[in-house]
Amino acid sequence: LTAGERNRLDAYGVIDLPLTDTLKGSLSAYSKEQDGWVTNSDGTTLGDIDNTGGRIKLQWDALDNLSFRLSADYSDSDGTPTPQMLTEVNPLRIDGPLAIPLPTDLAADIIANPFNSQADISVDPSLTSNRSGVSLTTDWDAGLVNVKSITAWRQMDQDAYTDLDGGPYSVYDSLFSYDQSQVSQEFQFSGVSFDDRLTWLVGGYYFTENVDGFTGLCIGTGHVGPLVPLPPPFEPGIWLNGGPPVRGDGRCFGLASDIDLDVDAWAGFGNFEFAFTDTLSGIFGIRYTDETKTQTYNTATDNRDGVYSRLYSIPPAIQEHGFAWPGEFLYDVSANNPNLTIPYRYKKSWDDLSPKLGLNYKLSDLTLLYASWSNGFKSGGFGGRNTPGDPFLPYDPETIETWEAGIKTELFDRRMRINAATFWSKYDDVQLLVIGDIQGTDNLFITTNGGDAEIKGMELEIQALPTDNLNLSFGVGYLDTEWKTLKPGTVIPLDGDLPQTPEWTVSAAARYTFQLGELGELTVGGDYSYSSDYFFDPENLAEQQSYDVVNFRATFKPGDGNLSFSIYGLNVFNEEFYYAMDNNLADLGTTTVIPAPASEWGVEASFSFR
Repeated sequence: LTAGERNRLDAYGVIDLPLTDTLKGSLSAYSKEQDGWVTNSDGTTLGDIDNTGGRIKLQWDALDNLSFRLSADYSDSDGTPTPQMLTEVNPLRIDGPLAIPLPTDLAADIIANPFNSQADISVDPSLTSNRSGVSLTTDWDAGLVNVKSITAWRQMDQDAYTDLDGGPYSVYDSLFSYDQSQVSQEFQFSGVSFDDRLTWLVGGYYFTENVDGFTGLCIGTGHVGPLVPLPPPFEPGIWLNGGPPVRGDGRCFGLASDIDLDVDAWAGFGNFEFAFTDTLSGIFGIRYTDETKTQTYNTATDNRDGVYSRLYSIPPAIQEHGFAWPGEFLYDVSANNPNLTIPYRYKKSWDDLSPKLGLNYKLSDLTLLYASWSNGFKSGGFGGRNTPGDPFLPYDPETIETWEAGIKTELFDRRMRINAATFWSKYDDVQLLVIGDIQGTDNLFITTNGGDAEIKGMELEIQALPTDNLNLSFGVGYLDTEWKTLKPGTVIPLDGDLPQTPEWTVSAAARYTFQLGELGELTVGGDYSYSSDYFFDPENLAEQQSYDVVNFRATFKPGDGNLSFSIYGLNVFNEEFYYAMDNNLADLGTTTVIPAPASEWGVEASFSFR
């Protein structure tokens, strides 16, 4: 049981069930409730958590060499989205998304300090989801070959209603909803050969998925008031609403996208490790992947509320691209559009052969040196937004080539463990989410291939037990990122950093146990993490300054050891940093942030029946 600030109350339990000599199982369940860390002007909180779920597992050892393991889980969530807060407005950017005029007094509502736990947004936020899955694993030891089958099904439904602009007007309110389901089947065949010098595994994998996603955007800061006719050179009969915008009046210039995605993928793979000597072994791995994606669009623009847009000054040909004039609802990319000039269904396949080579050298029983060269593949896809007059062009796969070398060792009678590695990675056709410049409306988020990049770095991890009661750990990471080439016309700076790649990261932890005789034991510990500054976006406009976080925990166990009580503290020095930041001043005219929560303190109690 856990109780903490912001009305936190968690409960978790698990029970093992030995049913027969060959059948056993376990059952676990949990719930977690906590209010969000930012309060809106209407009293609702943002970042609420209300989760429940459970899992059941059964294992049947049918024969000495045949077993079946069945697992099923379910979880349900009913909360609110994380707080997205408005912090900047560009007074020179008079147009919001799709050239809908921004309210002239929007700057007066900027949150000067996003860590003051106060927001002023225009929607009643909600975030609900449920997830479930079932898997069956079969293990059969057939002698020379071990056969494993993994059959799995999963699904997830989610609905999120949130305010992306973080302000009191409907500049960019959104509803995201999707239903996802997937089925996978994997077969593995493994064994040892050549006097146990060759350890091998080969197999095949199949995956199919369907995602039915809906995105609804409400852009509603256009003027309200009496209908007035548009002056020439506009067509007769076209009207707009005059007057100032009104907060939360519910009127929208609506953009709706219902996108159905089907994925079919299969792969064959193998991994072989051969011991040349007692200390030197080589690794060869290979994987072939083939993936096909089919995406169907049903998108529309809805201006039946008569929200004014400066796009109306564009010639009437704009209607061919689905931008609704006042009072109209128009299908854009859809089978329902009789004047459609581009497809509404797209299909494309990608395949890749990814090899791996490696060497392992045992310097001693407790020290391993290794080096490897490997390749990876991330398939392409289709964006969720079409550009006016252009098809939904696919983005290409992303591939990576990586060299790595390192050491893993244990010292001082295994009281110290040191792992160190250095690596170099070359990314080709890096997939990025950017804002594209589309026929003068440079405010559409699109997924594209930014270019080729390199990442060099190192990692060091140390764990130590100086005494039986003292546990220490330390870690440090270094990254050097560099764009090598960029696609023509991209807005990414060639000398910029890759997104979310801090140059330095550091972590440290210490835990000490005080033996209190018959009273029991008290364990006191804390952990520290540091990140140097980095950018959230590929354009290097949204920067997170360096920050460090300290957490604390003290646990008391009475003499019998079955019961324990803890006090915990998260972010105990109340460090201010962001989970996310979107600087769209030049494109959408706003900057929004998601601030991390302030410090949190709480208590826990745990009981074991063993």
